[in-house]
Amino acid sequence: MSFYFASFSEGLGDLLIGLPALKSLICTGAPTYLIIRSPKQEQVAELVPGLAGAIREPEFLSRKLSPGDVFINLRDHPLPRDNMFGADCFFEQFGRISIVESLKRICEDLIVRDLGIPVDYRYEPFPYKRNEQAYGKVILVPGSAGRYKCWPAENWLDVRSRLKERGLDSVVVGQPERSSEVAEVLSLGFPHLETPTFATAIDVISSAHSVISVDTGLMHLAVQQQIPTVALHQFRSIFARVEESCCRPIFAVDCIPECLTWMDVHPGSVLFEKFEWREFLPCHGQENCRKIAEISVDTVLENFDDLVKVPAL
Repeated sequence: MSFYFASFSEGLGDLLIGLPALKSLICTGAPTYLIIRSPKQEQVAELVPGLAGAIREPEFLSRKLSPGDVFINLRDHPLPRDNMFGADCFFEQFGRISIVESLKRICEDLIVRDLGIPVDYRYEPFPYKRNEQAYGKVILVPGSAGRYKCWPAENWLDVRSRLKERGLDSVVVGQPERSSEVAEVLSLGFPHLETPTFATAIDVISSAHSVISVDTGLMHLAVQQQIPTVALHQFRSIFARVEESCCRPIFAVDCIPECLTWMDVHPGSVLFEKFEWREFLPCHGQENCRKIAEISVDTVLENFDDLVKVPAL
């Protein structure tokens, strides 16, 4: 018997959130394979101890499972399958729950109840090597595939200046070739630390003094590595790491009605038949979310100061 495991969705953060479930399957001693849903997840498999291997989802779907093999697809559960995260119907059915609480509910059904396997929900940091360029600095993460999650470039400029007043240097992490928001911030003169591999990203994030980030995969990595993290979220985001003492999520006020129309769309298939870099459209055709822009620099820095215990000026 072998286990085949797939996360909520195709993002890096989706996979990081699901690691406790994956590790619980590995701990049974049965060969456990990770189903890779997109290029964003591909390099994570190399760093998960005990994993029997990784398979891209289209290749996996073309195979026939052997008798006794089990496919655990976290997306194939009423929480992510029947409603778009953050939609009115989702809140009506499940309440305002976090992504970690969602994981627990799904695992209790698909792994604990159906398979009789206990799940340890603790997140274990990845081992890392100290990156001298990142050491002691504040990592700024302005980019996300979901452009509606991004904060204006001038706000990042203000943050950098005010961190400097606190004696803290900051650097940007992100992919300018994939994110116009990262490219715009870098055009303002910010120093950039490249993270060409997931292992490099782990080293950079883990060496930092702290992180200020939009809601994206590197934010989840920072929290997993127990780095003090201030995270900017839409009001309806369920991806805030509210359970973690190292993280301070900040929420925008509720979305404008026009932007909620995309949330009424049914999530669709529980499978990913294409292996691709999937990009998200802006909310309601906006380049940046108006509500995210309303999160003030003062609010971000107040939370930052309290989290890292910066003395008052």
